[in-house]
Amino acid sequence: MTDRIKGFTVILEEPMREDDAEELMNAVRCMRKVGKVEPSLNTNNDYMNQIIAKQALKNDILTKILEILK
Repeated sequence: MTDRIKGFTVILEEPMREDDAEELMNAVRCMRKVGKVEPSLNTNNDYMNQIIAKQALKNDILTKILEILK
């Protein structure tokens, strides 16, 4: 027996203005078997999480460079 998929999550490469995203949302709505398309608004927490993730990546890269240089 195969698993059933109830939905997908799509994450944009970068935040878009609502009016710019409308065309993309309409395109997804036009696909077969799509029941609902809702935007997810960008918040301050999202921005802080991006900064933290970038800093963690930077720290990982610097640590690896230091290991290589040793």
